[in-house]
Amino acid sequence: MLPDDRLRRILELVNRHGTLSNVAIAQAVSVSTMTVRRDLSLLERQGRLRRVHGGAQAIDEQDVDYSLRRERNLGAKQRIGAKAAEWIQDGETVYLDAGTTTMEVARALKARRLRNVRVVTHAVNIATELSGTPGLGLLQVGGELFLHNYSATGPLALETLRRFSFDRLFLGAQGVDPSAGLTNSSLLEAEVKQAAIDASRWVCLVCDASKWGRVTFAPCGDLRDLDLFITDSRLPQEARTKLAELGLEVITVPWPGNPTHD
Repeated sequence: MLPDDRLRRILELVNRHGTLSNVAIAQAVSVSTMTVRRDLSLLERQGRLRRVHGGAQAIDEQDVDYSLRRERNLGAKQRIGAKAAEWIQDGETVYLDAGTTTMEVARALKARRLRNVRVVTHAVNIATELSGTPGLGLLQVGGELFLHNYSATGPLALETLRRFSFDRLFLGAQGVDPSAGLTNSSLLEAEVKQAAIDASRWVCLVCDASKWGRVTFAPCGDLRDLDLFITDSRLPQEARTKLAELGLEVITVPWPGNPTHD
């Protein structure tokens, strides 16, 4: 197994189980515990897991500041965002989920110079990013501010979403798993995501491949809810096989290099 593949596999295992011992990881990836310790040190420096005595522990996304999450795999997120924005057409109503990858969809959309596109979002920072863009109408969904992701949540946001329908939804997720589906660490955000799915005729998941195999706290959708999944080329072959069995179209963008910063 190549070093990059081993690091990805270790991260998948830790994210899936929550906490794993060095011995268990070594057995799973067929290397020595010394190699595992070196790999865990590297992954910890990249902010992708937390080392504990004798092993490693997954990091809850809510423990990581937005500014740090924004920089993780930034090059991949930018390419995913650019590819996603290509699907938006003149005259459509588009919903943008909150998150660091959907922010890159918004930035790519600004550069397309489309006409008569209406964008709806519960993400305060995305609304600010798009404000004043020629050709774009903008509706900010209100609600209780979830500062961790700069998003409006709660009953008011849910009631607003039930009033509308959308041509396209670009959705983020903190976990993507063949059994658990789409998950998020915040129940409030998960509810908004599910409401957006229910109101949309076409749903595209946008997230980098590090989310595959990860399960977080709250379910926010099923893989069968999706029409398209845009991710990066690190997506494992077993994931591609499973998604093909579900009939889900997958587009992968080239991985830009360093797994933490572009």
